[in-house]
Parts: sequence; structure tokens; C-alpha cells
Amino acid sequence: MALFDSPQTDYPKQWKEYSFDFKLMFGYHGCMMAMFMLGGFLSIKQELLIASVVASTLVSLSLRNRQENNWHWSGAGTKRVLAAVGIAVVASLFDFAALPSAPLSEPRVLPWHLAGLGIAVFGILGALNIVQLSQAEFIKECKATTGANSQNGPNAAVPLGPIDLLWKRVVRGAYYSVFFAAWLSAVSSFYFLASACAMGLRHQRRRRRKRFRIMDAWCTFPSRIRRSLTLSNLRCKLGFLRCSSVGFF
Repeated sequence: MALFDSPQTDYPKQWKEYSFDFKLMFGYHGCMMAMFMLGGFLSIKQELLIASVVASTLVSLSLRNRQENNWHWSGAGTKRVLAAVGIAVVASLFDFAALPSAPLSEPRVLPWHLAGLGIAVFGILGALNIVQLSQAEFIKECKATTGANSQNGPNAAVPLGPIDLLWKRVVRGAYYSVFFAAWLSAVSSFYFLASACAMGLRHQRRRRRKRFRIMDAWCTFPSRIRRSLTLSNLRCKLGFLRCSSVGFF
């Protein structure tokens, strides 16, 4: 399948249609959110221990389910590898932007980072065709692998999906690029704003100063920083407006 082709995945619409792996990931995410709601009553070591035990248990359940269904990895092409790298980069940027306001050394917010890590890992494994979103895709993958091994051997060729026209791939690629640029502008704006507040630039309300609200506090900045934040917010809004307009049409 060529790069920027239309997605061939049929997304599940009901809970029973989701794969066993997705339900396990959802359970892990629920456990992390439960620790997050505790508000820091646990220490960092306790939170890491709980997350490790939960993750190990869920991975063992997933492996047993794969053995019972005779699952074998059918491989991943160049497009899937690039998608996995992209997901890892995007997740890293997002988590890095949150560090000034949500440091890893704070037990109150560490479960939030662990929950995001679980989502990122599931996305990377999904891009590499190791986990599937729907149960129907998982069963199809098991049957396709079993049939290929029994009929044509382990090196059987996998049929390719339909390839879109070139102009469709170009338009789709351009839209993805513009959307990523707008998203990157939003993440950088949040990072700069959080970093400024973390450095102690919090003051009482002053006249003729642009104020920004973050973490339930009003922050005022010098004019140089204020202009940078204003331009960053403007680029973010214009970028998402363009993406929404193009996506609508």
C-alpha cells in the first residue's frame, strides 16, 4: 500500500467489537486514572510498582490469548514502520511539552504520564500490526496467517489493498502536514507558557498587561514573552481553522 492511501480499517462501533488487546489497554488506562485520582497519596516507587504489576499481568493475558488463537506476526511494511516512528515522535513531543507543568518527579501527575505511555505503546504496536483495534481484525489476522502457512508456506505473499490515485495521496499528505504543523504550534505554545510560569513569572494582576491563565493561576509576562506567546497562539488558531475548513470541504 502506498504512502497516504485511504485507511482500510473498519473501526468498531460497539464495545464487544473491540479486540481483547484494546480492552486490556483500556483496563490499564483505567488503573492509571484511578491512581491519578488518588491525588498523590502514593509514592513514586509505589506507583511504578503498581503500574509494572498491572502491565505485566495484562501482557501475560494478551500472550495467552494469542497462543490460544494461533496468532503469528505477519510483518510490517515501510508505511507501518514510518507510522510507528511518527507516533513515537508525536507522543514524546506531547509528553515533553507537559513536563514544565507536570514533572515526572511529582507523584500526583506521574500516573498521567504512565497512562499516556500506555496509549502510545498501543498505538506503536498497532502501527506495526502487532495489536489490532477490533476483534474481527484480530481473527482475520490469525486466519490469514494460518492459511498462508498451511497453503504456501511462511513466505507467502500478502495481497495488497487498493492504491488511491496520485492526486488523492498528495492532497491527503498535504492535509496531514498542515494539521501536524498546527498541532506542533499548539504544543509549543503550551510548552512556552508552562515554562514561563514554572520559572516564577507569576505576578499580581496589573493594568495594561496581557494575562494568561494556566494551572488555575493568572500569569503576567514581560512584553517580549507576551508577544511571542500571542503570536504562537495566533498561529495555532489559524492552523486549526485551516485544517477544519479543508476537512469540511
